Amino acid sequence: LQVKKVGETAAEKKLRQIQKNKEEDILPFGGRVLVFRRGYDEEVTRGRMLLPKIDYLQASLVQRSAGYVTDKIGQVERTVGSKVVRSGRSLQNKIREFVRLCMIEIFNTVPSEGKMGMSIRSALEGKIDDMSDKASSNLTSS
Repeated sequence: LQVKKVGETAAEKKLRQIQKNKEEDILPFGGRVLVFRRGYDEEVTRGRMLLPKIDYLQASLVQRSAGYVTDKIGQVERTVGSKVVRSGRSLQNKIREFVRLCMIEIFNTVPSEGKMGMSIRSALEGKIDDMSDKASSNLTSS
């Protein structure tokens, strides 16, 4: 007697499904993996290689000369900057002294009589004292 199998039973289908799920759990990414392969090669160069040597010398010369020029420009910039700051301070002190002398001259020419003259003289007196203090503090800090 020969038995022909017509279809799968529900139990067989379930068993096959369980086995398939176990295989997927064991293998990462469901058994699908992308492999990259990288090889290596050997490069052989023969000859005197004059062009690469000349190229290296040119690049080295350009780099050194650019560094030299940059250093010199930096030195000039620092020198000019410090001189500008010093001359600016000197000019500021001279202007302050000129204004103080002008105020003293105005103080001496304003009449001391009358209400207006007295108020101008007292205002100028305070300003002249303030400017003298600033001038002396600038001279000591410079």
